[in-house]
Amino acid sequence: MSETETGSVLSESPVARRYRILVVEDNRADLYLIREAIAYSKIESDLFVAPDGESAVEFIRAADSGDNKGAVPDLILLDLNLPGRSGAEVLKEIRRSAKCAATPVLIVSSSDHVRDLEETARFGASGYFRKPGSYSGFMKLGAAVLDLLCRN
Repeated sequence: MSETETGSVLSESPVARRYRILVVEDNRADLYLIREAIAYSKIESDLFVAPDGESAVEFIRAADSGDNKGAVPDLILLDLNLPGRSGAEVLKEIRRSAKCAATPVLIVSSSDHVRDLEETARFGASGYFRKPGSYSGFMKLGAAVLDLLCRN
């Protein structure tokens, strides 16, 4: 696990609680945009950041064993192209987890390959958000996150 941060967002949040979100992303620019999109949507959250697949698996295993001080994520944002373990491998681990198996997982990837969409759906991804090339396009991620949080 690399870092934990508290994302304090305005009190006029469209959701009535604070969410724990695990972001598995190795690209600093994309991580910045993910943080911005969540803040833009006024989602009150504690973000846990894993910069690679192995760190994400460690986080999930710690959640299963109770070592995360109760930090079982409410949502996981998962990149596919990661150093070490791939996003698909991480997704398989999440779905085998005792405490995180039912956690919604939104794939956030630059890949638009049909096989990636099909494979992640088969492994149990809750949704797929293709990283756009613009800031305004990336802000739409907040709506996708909000939709998944409100469904669960």
